[in-house]
Amino acid sequence: MDVIKKDLLVPAKYIKITDGQICLTVHKSWLTSLLTIGPISFINHDKLTEDEIAAQPMLEELGSNWIRVYVKVYEKENKYAIPLVRGRHITNRSTQPDLTFSQLLHYVVETNYQNLWKECYKKYYNPWNCVEHKDQCNITANVSDTSIMQEVLQKMYGCSLVQIQNGLVLSVLPGVTTEAHCNLLPILFAIETASAFVTLHEQTAEYSLRECVMYSPAVLSMSHGKSLFLVYQLLQLYRDLHDRGLVLGEITLSDILLMDNFTIQVLPKLSDNVYIKSESQVHKVSANHEIKWKNFSGYKKTIDVISSSAMSQGNPRFGTNESIEKLCEMWVYNCISNYDYLTALNNMAGRRYGDPSCHHVMPWVTDFTSRCGGNWRDLTKSKFRLNKGDRQLDLTFDSQSVAVGHHVSDVLSEITYYVYLSRRYDKSVLCKHVRPQWVPGEYPASIQRLHDWSPDECIPQFFSDPNVFKSIHEDLPDLEIPAWATSPEDFIEKHREALESFYVSERLHHWIDLTFGYKLSGSAAVKSKNVCLQLVDNHTGLTNSGVVQLFTQPHPQKIIPSPYWCKIPPRLRSSFVLNKHKNDQCGNRASDDEGHSSGFEEEELPVSILSTSKSSPLVLSRLLSRSRGSLLSTEDVIKQEKSTSQTIILPKDYNPVAGITHVETVHIFMNKVSSQVYKSEIELHESCINYKQIVASGRIKEQQILGCLIVEIFLSNKFRATWNMEKVSFSKRLAVCLNTLKISADSLPKCVRHAVALLLQVDIVPKSYNADTTEVMDTPFRYPTVTYMGLPPPSAHQFLQPILFGSLLPFSKYYKYLFNIVEMLQEYSSLVRELNFMVKSEDDPDFTFKTKTRFLCKISECKVKAIARELEHLLSHVGIAREALELIVPHIQQVMEEPYSAVLAAWYLFDPVAKALGPKDTAETFLTSIMKLYENGSFMDNSLCADILPSGIVAKFRTTRLYHRNFLLKLTVRMGLRRYLENFITPLVEAVGGYRDYIQGSSVYTHKTGNLKSCDLNDICNEGEGILSPLDEDSSAGSEQISLSPGPITTDYTHNLILTDNDVEG
Repeated sequence: MDVIKKDLLVPAKYIKITDGQICLTVHKSWLTSLLTIGPISFINHDKLTEDEIAAQPMLEELGSNWIRVYVKVYEKENKYAIPLVRGRHITNRSTQPDLTFSQLLHYVVETNYQNLWKECYKKYYNPWNCVEHKDQCNITANVSDTSIMQEVLQKMYGCSLVQIQNGLVLSVLPGVTTEAHCNLLPILFAIETASAFVTLHEQTAEYSLRECVMYSPAVLSMSHGKSLFLVYQLLQLYRDLHDRGLVLGEITLSDILLMDNFTIQVLPKLSDNVYIKSESQVHKVSANHEIKWKNFSGYKKTIDVISSSAMSQGNPRFGTNESIEKLCEMWVYNCISNYDYLTALNNMAGRRYGDPSCHHVMPWVTDFTSRCGGNWRDLTKSKFRLNKGDRQLDLTFDSQSVAVGHHVSDVLSEITYYVYLSRRYDKSVLCKHVRPQWVPGEYPASIQRLHDWSPDECIPQFFSDPNVFKSIHEDLPDLEIPAWATSPEDFIEKHREALESFYVSERLHHWIDLTFGYKLSGSAAVKSKNVCLQLVDNHTGLTNSGVVQLFTQPHPQKIIPSPYWCKIPPRLRSSFVLNKHKNDQCGNRASDDEGHSSGFEEEELPVSILSTSKSSPLVLSRLLSRSRGSLLSTEDVIKQEKSTSQTIILPKDYNPVAGITHVETVHIFMNKVSSQVYKSEIELHESCINYKQIVASGRIKEQQILGCLIVEIFLSNKFRATWNMEKVSFSKRLAVCLNTLKISADSLPKCVRHAVALLLQVDIVPKSYNADTTEVMDTPFRYPTVTYMGLPPPSAHQFLQPILFGSLLPFSKYYKYLFNIVEMLQEYSSLVRELNFMVKSEDDPDFTFKTKTRFLCKISECKVKAIARELEHLLSHVGIAREALELIVPHIQQVMEEPYSAVLAAWYLFDPVAKALGPKDTAETFLTSIMKLYENGSFMDNSLCADILPSGIVAKFRTTRLYHRNFLLKLTVRMGLRRYLENFITPLVEAVGGYRDYIQGSSVYTHKTGNLKSCDLNDICNEGEGILSPLDEDSSAGSEQISLSPGPITTDYTHNLILTDNDVEG
């Protein structure tokens, strides 16, 4: 209210609030002025006082330039929000075929398989996958709620956005080409102020569905067909918005406006698309995702350590105060980096950072030929073995020339240490430990040469310190870096990334076994050619350095994302189906969520998986399993599938027991290390709050809201005392619905019981379905993986599949065609609104009137012919069903009462509808409207229109057409001879006799176009359209050839304003 008064300068008396809806009474010129940059000046009524305006007079009393508009205000929170979900490509639904029975079965099988796999993954493997947790939970709310709301407005309406501050229009941002759904309340434009967003909607409907069920319950209670059509329209709207990545929000019956023709117009809750992450939630999420330890002193890290530590210099004392089992567990679960864990192992083994005799060691992981890794080092073999070769190692192990047989002399010798850091040590030190004489050329010139020359392992400095490449000697140049590196700092960054890569992480435990583990002794050391001299020489001299074996059991592998252990199931179908899908469904996507998929909404793949494994056939199978296109197989595909073998082919490197093996390895290793039964001290949070779960919860809530709406419509008499609960909270509203169903389940019509049981998960169906009773609990609501009907979780896409109508909602077949009519009428109404907005009368009144009339005529002609085409399909399904005709007739009446389409509607639409209604109902329904046409004529009967428009256009819209013998015969048959003689003989005689009617309100007598003798037929015929006299006995007049327009006109009509009308041949 304050925003409307302060920023829009609307007086309080011009504002009315009813049941939470704000309605303004405003002048059309004031609305137009809001789209012009400059100060705002509200226009007060020149005749009525503010108190009279507050009494809500009729629009006729206000004047033709006054209208009423609905207003919705959304306050800004000025906080960061989660980005919107990316929508999927929306195809033309009227041309999109429905699923066949075989395709539906395939959809059920594929989707249930996908959901069951996902459920098992989340239960058994997802808690281990800390890397995926990091990717999912690390999505930050870094977009302002203002930007999100602007995007929501563009996606939902595509309207103009007017920025206003303190009564001044600052800017007008044009809208986009997005077409709003026909069941959304049409929007004029949106306004953004400093504190809120305001949407202005045209008042196309005066009453809400809440008012209908409370004050006029008989309108819907007479038959279930009308109520079901309301639900059908809601489902169409839900499906469209979900495909756009939006939700309708917590709407109630008060937000659904009902028109006389049973078309609904919904005011959505736009703010429910803005997911604000409050500071308390951010802290809670961070706390939930921390790795919590029992009795863990001094070190607590989150999974973000992986990325943060990778860019740090590293701490040489890392892990010195912690036990090896805790550090190992943290590494296994991706809580600390490879670099940090290796540092901790070096410290555990007594190696001292900076001590040449026992400096820290790290593995060489690549030969530096590529910037992004590649040519990876074999971590199952020591660097000594790779450098010297197996033959030489066998000689030193078996040869009698050496005192003790061994394979490896040292992991990192003192000489190698000084060579590595030769650029940073003085010449005197180097001459003492490396070579007595100073010969700079004897030192490797580049890091590649150093790698190839050295039989020892790497040092931490090459992963953390770029200064080691810079020489302090004048005659010894800097250590060269690979050609792909731009600087030492760049090389250090890429080298560190290689150490932390998935490839190295997956195999690093082998290197640990060679350097610190069980492969340093026993048969494992002999087999790996890793017998170390310092461990087998039986020396008795005291020393403070050397190789130390920390473990006697195989070290567990680090958990990394696996292409075979992921949320998306592997492909179990032939590859040719995939190729067809890729060609036909390119670009189709939908929002991803953490809940179960209904199968019709395609879920997008994580970008990281797509980028790293594009060549994998498994990744392609994910596209197949997510795509609705995979459900739409052609007959050729089905035949080919039958002819091919159904053998499940597994990849060669797939190990189905890898997870079990890993668990066993971890437990055996930890039991040996800690000398006690291993019990995990890491808390894995399966229920982390993340972006995808927020989106999924919004979708689930949408289905619950739909269930509540259905119950409130069909059991409206049970909610009259409790309907205000919906204003308190949705949980209260849901509880009222469930309690009502528990007591009055038998009162709910059978036609919606299955749908309500599915949406709200309540037991109101026969026990044979084994549906579990679900009560409202504090825990997050989730649909079962496979519902009690054997279907995937419910969705609007699923409810709108015709084959499932009998199991879910018994929608009649004609609903589809009736909805097409509703959609077309809204599209044409949108065209008329745009035309009225673009053509302004103050520019050139004559030209404006002529242009506007020509366009309105063509729009009306196309609209009527398109409706006639859909009406033909619709009536073929309807037959003589009473409730069906009650839904159809109001739309035809609406078109027949519009001035520009009245004559055309009578000509094209009257007969097919009257044929279905019968004489009695036809007379009650259409007699008054047709009599008005005969008595008052059409707008084209005006001589002004006849003078400025081509005669071909004039002839189509004149009342003369209704005096045609063919139409008069239809009136006689459809209304009955008695009614025809009572009502139509007089206007017919007057027309034939040239009777001069006095036009009420005019001071002169004028000839009406009903006077057939005064009609100039010659010009009309020259224009290509023949208008026959009612006295013409040509038998060809009894036959019709209706040429229908394909749909709404969106191109320039001025190129084709005069078309040949062959509907009547003379």
